Amino acid sequence: MRHRPLFALSVVPLLVVVLFVSGCASSRLHKQDFEGRSIAATAAFPPKATIHDQYLASVGVYPHSPVGRPAMGWAATEEDQVSRLQGLLNAATKRIDLAERVARQALVAGAERLGATITNNPNEADYVLDLRVYHYGLVMRSYNSEANFFIEAELQVRNQATNKVVWKRRMNRVGTYHTRLTGAEMAYLTEAGMTRELEKFAAFAAERMASALTKKVKNG
Repeated sequence: MRHRPLFALSVVPLLVVVLFVSGCASSRLHKQDFEGRSIAATAAFPPKATIHDQYLASVGVYPHSPVGRPAMGWAATEEDQVSRLQGLLNAATKRIDLAERVARQALVAGAERLGATITNNPNEADYVLDLRVYHYGLVMRSYNSEANFFIEAELQVRNQATNKVVWKRRMNRVGTYHTRLTGAEMAYLTEAGMTRELEKFAAFAAERMASALTKKVKNG
């Protein structure tokens, strides 16, 4: 695990995340428990984003996977386009630390709404917001259809004093960020252009997560 100085964000490979003692997680948080208290964030992301092309899946073609049929005819053209898009997406994710950005923005928004103070060390925080992303990337019907970002994640808030999870929520898809670009259009973006799309996606995902975190906060 390596620690980041910005908001004490720790980014670790998804498969080596240490599971916390779950305890009895509540469906809502109480603002009085967080006012005047400190909170930090940890995050775990898979190493790469993935692209789901529904047309290729429907004909049994799965790019970059040993399972599936060889692409032929129109599917071969589709697979070439998806491979180009995957390469661009891989390059862009190296330019932006998506885990850091999403967790940082969700932490800032969540802490403000809870009345908590952000600290620089999760080991010294009263609470820790743990973001675990299981799957993220692009989904499209075909490369001529709109390609939209998605993310599947789980949020947990842990009380450091008791080492118990006081709130958690599994967020499947977390909504979908609409790019308004087809897969073909996106495949020919520059790395900088794709990075900007990722930045907008990160802001969208972080706001959805912060809203989920504070949606049912009780003031008493």
